[in-house]
Amino acid sequence: SMRGDELTELLSKHKKTGILIDANLFLLLVIGRHDKNLIPSFKRTSQFTIEDFDLLSGLVALMGRVLTTPNILTEVNSLANQLGESLKGGCYAACAAFVESLAEERYLDSRSIVKSALFDRLGLTDIGILRLSEQNRLVLTDDLRPTGYLQHENRDVINFNHIRMLNWNL
Repeated sequence: SMRGDELTELLSKHKKTGILIDANLFLLLVIGRHDKNLIPSFKRTSQFTIEDFDLLSGLVALMGRVLTTPNILTEVNSLANQLGESLKGGCYAACAAFVESLAEERYLDSRSIVKSALFDRLGLTDIGILRLSEQNRLVLTDDLRPTGYLQHENRDVINFNHIRMLNWNL
C-alpha cells in the first residue's frame, strides 16, 4: 500500500511529463465526463463510484497531461461500444474531446511488443504500458498484475485502489 507523502512525491516528480492511465481508468474518465450517473450503472465502470471519477479527474487536472497508446484507446473504444445505442454517441464525443485536449499518444510497434518475454502473460496493451514506463513515465492503473510487474522493475506506478484507500484529497 502507499502513503500520502509517497503519492505526492510521485505526482510532483512527473508533473511535467504527465501520467499514463490504463484503459479501465481512461474509460471511467470518458464515461464520467459524459454523464457521471452512468458510472455505477454501466457494467464496465460499475466497480467505480462518482467519487472515484472526481478523484481521478482531480489527478488529471493536477498532472495536466495524460499519456496514452493506440492500444489503450482501442480498448476504451471497445468497452464504450458496450453502452446502449442512445448513450454511445455522447460517450464517443466525450472521448474525442478528452483525447484532443489532454491526451498525448505514444505509438509502439506491435512487432516489437509481441517479442517481449512477458507478452504471453500480459498482452499488447500492458506490454505497451511497461515499455512507456521504461521512459520514466508514471503509470496509473487499477490492475494488480501490471502494478506488480512495474513495482518489480522499480518503475513509478500508482495503483488507483491505494489512492482510494488513502481517502486522498487534492
